[in-house]
Amino acid sequence: WISKVGAALAAGSVLLPLAAAPAGAEVRSIEPACSSVSAAGSGFGDVPTSNPHAQAIACIVEWKVTTGVAPGRYEPAGVVTRGQMASFIGRLSMWTDEAIPSVPDAFRDDNGSPHEQYINMLAAAGIVSGRSNGTYGPGEPVSRDQMATFLVRALEFALAEPIGVEAPDAFVDDEGNAHERNIDKAADVGLAGGTSAGRFDPRAH
Repeated sequence: WISKVGAALAAGSVLLPLAAAPAGAEVRSIEPACSSVSAAGSGFGDVPTSNPHAQAIACIVEWKVTTGVAPGRYEPAGVVTRGQMASFIGRLSMWTDEAIPSVPDAFRDDNGSPHEQYINMLAAAGIVSGRSNGTYGPGEPVSRDQMATFLVRALEFALAEPIGVEAPDAFVDDEGNAHERNIDKAADVGLAGGTSAGRFDPRAH
């Protein structure tokens, strides 16, 4: 899995800077997942090759992780919703050999959403848990701390083992955050970077 989907998840990990990180955030390496993908290969008219994320976007198109927001349009500066993130992770997880269970309906507020299938899949796999009132909030934006948990749980599910067990405290601005442990894990294994020295900006979108 690591040689194939782990490489894809390395590309998927750049979803943080692609869609949620503020300007100037560190962009992590996307090798070897994207080494053979051209920056001009995304097929999106709003992603010129001059975009610093053009190759990463083309890569997740190649891996079938994203389909864009409309024919020929990706909206690289758009905010990622919780429903969209479920589809990103769900499509990426399809590459794993670990079987993903399905359930009839995990949440009451995603009926009719184009992302419902993946939300249900990820709920059954324990990658998403929704909110305390039994809803998922598919149209709400994903914050950086939530995205760290998405990515860590997805990788741990695919590997069938925990990651970043000895991960140190990576950032000073996430103390007490419910996602702090997963933020530290994501930083430890290279899935997430900070927005500046010692800061993660966990609630940013």
